[in-house]
Amino acid sequence: MNVTKLNDRIEAKKKELIHLVEQYGFTHHKVISFSQELDRLLNLLIEIKTKKKRCSL
Repeated sequence: MNVTKLNDRIEAKKKELIHLVEQYGFTHHKVISFSQELDRLLNLLIEIKTKKKRCSL
């Protein structure tokens, strides 16, 4: 997955997460699960950017 598409997915997930928090609160299992999914996407983005940075050195 390229960085642009990943960034777009992350932004969409953030907006959806905000909606879920407003609807269910911070501790609801749906919110926690969704937040963990967003964390995985963010970790993937960090990994991709780190690899690109290493390759360009």
